[in-house]
Amino acid sequence: MAVQSLLRLALSSIVLSCAAVHVRKHDVTEQEGSNAIMMFAHGCSGSSAAVDILRRMLIAHHVSLAATGNDELMKTLKQSTTEERLQTQFWTAWDQSPEEKERVSSVLKAESLKEKFEVLYKAAQKNHSTILFKNELSEGHSDPDAVEYMQKIGTKVLLFLRMNLLDDLSCRVKDFCDKPENEGVGVNVDAKGKELGCAFRGRGEDEKEAMKADTSSVRLNVDKLIETLDNQAYMDGLHSEFLEKMGFANFEIFSAEDLFAFEYGETYASDGFALSTSRWQKLLSHVGVTPDEATVKSVLKAYGTFPAPKTHDQLFWNFHEIVEALRGTEYYDMLRM
Repeated sequence: MAVQSLLRLALSSIVLSCAAVHVRKHDVTEQEGSNAIMMFAHGCSGSSAAVDILRRMLIAHHVSLAATGNDELMKTLKQSTTEERLQTQFWTAWDQSPEEKERVSSVLKAESLKEKFEVLYKAAQKNHSTILFKNELSEGHSDPDAVEYMQKIGTKVLLFLRMNLLDDLSCRVKDFCDKPENEGVGVNVDAKGKELGCAFRGRGEDEKEAMKADTSSVRLNVDKLIETLDNQAYMDGLHSEFLEKMGFANFEIFSAEDLFAFEYGETYASDGFALSTSRWQKLLSHVGVTPDEATVKSVLKAYGTFPAPKTHDQLFWNFHEIVEALRGTEYYDMLRM
């Protein structure tokens, strides 16, 4: 009986281990993670950079990623109408295999976003790979059946937010001042206070270079600043409410400030690298991947550094007016001086 118990225990251990990983050739252990990981965010949170780092983290932890291109998978599925375009967006233009041709063809034939995503998910399952993508509230509202399907298959979800709402407003003016929802928030101005237009600075290396050369600042509309900040906080809250409504009971919130703290060097924040390391480990665990601290640190170091965030007196043209408008409110402590 003792021998049989030991055998059952050994078999159970093997089954549990196989559920978490599968072994590739050359004795490399590959973590399964989840077959789908969704970062839910809005446009000014820094989500493109966050998905980029997460992609590197997953690859470094031997998670096989499905070929779906950049983080804008939902837009890719909606807007791509030819095989050439879709393969370009998937970063698989080089792949002329029958399997890839069939996958792309099936996506194009599918009519709804839900059906297109289902094609990708089943292909990912077949290849033991993980789909990584970001999603936004607007797309969740326009295609709720797709989000329902994502919940049904057990997609791991994290909500990614920028906690400093003043930085959110700066981004909305800097990059998206021509959007109707940003009308009246503020304007870009030059060193003399002359109004400028807005232009998307890009993300990653493009954004890094743009930040180095940028001498403009933002003039916020202080007459409606509290109202604008209240609305920003409300919209962030809607993201949580939507995920709860769609059945994602176990999502977690991760902040840009924590995950990106490593980027600005020890001079800016002496504990920034340690903070980011801890939060990235937590994030990996949340999406079903066993984190290795040394690997996380290696990825963060390789990603490099960015210019430290400007203080708000450098970022905002009418800083002193903003200070007075926020004095005595819950938003005053968000000022970075």
